[in-house]
Amino acid sequence: MTRWRYPDDWEERARLVKEAARWRCQRCGKRCRKPGEPFDTQRRTLTAAHLDHDPENADARLTALCVPCHRRYDNRARAGLNAPEQLRILYLWNT
Repeated sequence: MTRWRYPDDWEERARLVKEAARWRCQRCGKRCRKPGEPFDTQRRTLTAAHLDHDPENADARLTALCVPCHRRYDNRARAGLNAPEQLRILYLWNT
């Protein structure tokens, strides 16, 4: 993560997205750890993912993804495999 590319209130935005998702991955549905919960192998870390892959966008569309799903999503984007319809579906899951 290149921190300077993100808005000053990034932590708050990310927390709100995760809370709205009830600390579940919006792709696979797995329950994830909340801040302060001990790390264990049963729960994953939840991240806030940019659907448009533009962290500098002040009006970014975000969704909550566990680390494995976030990596898959980013890897597919780098390979040019995330179709606009897939972005729309992920966005709708998060609204």
